[in-house]
Amino acid sequence: MALFKQDPRFARVKYYEDYDPAKVFLRDSNFEGVEFLIDDNGPTVFAVRKAPFYETTYFQKYIFAPFCALTGVGSGLMYLTNSFKDREYMSNICLGSSLSFSTFAVLSYVGAGAYDYSQKILNARADLFVNRKPERWAEEETGLRDAMSPLERRDFIFDQKIETLAEEIDNFSLDLDVALDDDVLVTHFHKAMGVMMEDYNYIIREKESHLKSLKLERLARQWETFQLAIPRHPHRPSEFVIHSSLNHLSEMQRHSIQNILGNLVDSRHQIIKIRENSEEQR
Repeated sequence: MALFKQDPRFARVKYYEDYDPAKVFLRDSNFEGVEFLIDDNGPTVFAVRKAPFYETTYFQKYIFAPFCALTGVGSGLMYLTNSFKDREYMSNICLGSSLSFSTFAVLSYVGAGAYDYSQKILNARADLFVNRKPERWAEEETGLRDAMSPLERRDFIFDQKIETLAEEIDNFSLDLDVALDDDVLVTHFHKAMGVMMEDYNYIIREKESHLKSLKLERLARQWETFQLAIPRHPHRPSEFVIHSSLNHLSEMQRHSIQNILGNLVDSRHQIIKIRENSEEQR
């Protein structure tokens, strides 16, 4: 374990536990219906579908929900005060309206009518950064591709113990084949880790003995070596994500967006570094 503390990358585990929503902001793009979500907690940059105002979380939660709530309360008061004594059907309409608008208010407040992908990404990342348990990340399944960058997913894999990787075979977030397909891992790391998992699964079935303990210790040290080597490896997974809401874009458009996202990531790194140097000089 002492080896981990010497590795600069492992100092970022504390960083992953501290997620600051104030470091997240939106930026318009030159592509119609596309906006960039920039998260300086990474930094990670997302290209997502820009939701119309009426589909945003802000509109649904702070405008439409209060409107429905007030309308529901008003209709309910009209029903309770018997404002339409001579017209029973109007009283029934008030009761129905009160129940309907109250239901709409609740659903709108919890975001049932919102298609605000940027807000969904923010909510997911705020939870995943803090709760780094494999079972929590597994709940996202393929949605993990939309919430976390390949680099962040790689860091998550290499923060695990070898026992966890071998036992969580159905966990999407730790699936080595998926990681290879998504450019989270390179081929030789994928092969080496696959062989390591096979060795572990074979050794763990042996009878308890001193030799078995030595074999497991050897695998643990080999995994530590991988953890130390990965941040210095020339292959660096991307730190940007093109959200699945933009799957309708052409290959040319996606390629252009990828170039823009890559430049944005580089600029955010430089800005963050300048800020850190300024804080150190104070």
